[in-house]
Amino acid sequence: MRQIIRVWCVIVIMLAFPAMAQDSAGKPVDMAQRLDLAKKMHEIRPAKVQIEAAVEQLSQRIPPPDRPRFKDIMMKSMDFEKLDKLSVETMAEVFTAPELERMVGYFGSAEAASISQKMPVYQSIVQPEIAKMVDAAMMSARTGSSVPGPQQSAPPSKQ
Repeated sequence: MRQIIRVWCVIVIMLAFPAMAQDSAGKPVDMAQRLDLAKKMHEIRPAKVQIEAAVEQLSQRIPPPDRPRFKDIMMKSMDFEKLDKLSVETMAEVFTAPELERMVGYFGSAEAASISQKMPVYQSIVQPEIAKMVDAAMMSARTGSSVPGPQQSAPPSKQ
């Protein structure tokens, strides 16, 4: 039985390679073009900047005196060179050249830069409320009690 499954997996993989070597229009993939576009995306949105933002956000859950140490440990444990290489290669494999061109166009725009700057503010307001709702739902699931509905708990007003 295991032998049949192995043979079937090999056949599926062999059939998938030709599909990966063509884009959705059936044209041969220009991997060099995809890699170039993926590299441009990483110039616009470096993985390190995204990791730094994620670490900063995670550090908010740590008591203030421990935050610098936490951030230092987190950042030192990351292999950014390896991450960049993996990310560029994966982008080139997953996305078509037209998709990467659109990504570069969008993320390279002034609007996308503005959105990126505002997103942490947006998330800092919305995510704590989502966390409260999820916590309440999890408590309800554990205890069998009812979760307060929208009419019972309104989000804090920003005045």
